[in-house]
Amino acid sequence: MSLDSPAYVDQLEWFGSTNSLCAAVSALRQKDSPEALRILSQAPSFLSSKEKKAWEYIGYKGGREPGVYSGVYLLKLRFQSWGCIAVAAHHRNSNVNEFRLWDFVKKALHLVQSRPPSGAKFFID
Repeated sequence: MSLDSPAYVDQLEWFGSTNSLCAAVSALRQKDSPEALRILSQAPSFLSSKEKKAWEYIGYKGGREPGVYSGVYLLKLRFQSWGCIAVAAHHRNSNVNEFRLWDFVKKALHLVQSRPPSGAKFFID
């Protein structure tokens, strides 16, 4: 067994849904903890400075190992409501292509920016 390839992905990993990921960060936000929001906002982002300007807040928590990736973004558009985008993938026999997932998230963020929900929360999983 190599540390560079998936192992026991079907038996040992957390099987929470993207709904549960969004529920977790939403619960953190509702606790009204500036410290929790500060910690989530420290994660590196793949968005450019220009792309970030549309957002009042971007928070991220994720995890990965060979064959597994999950990430959840807690977001607030300027002058809009809070929302969440979550992605999760696992493969028993190969590594997850994180660049594809990030590309999906980036496209979802652009979609929300270009057509902001009217007062409703957005949720993409």
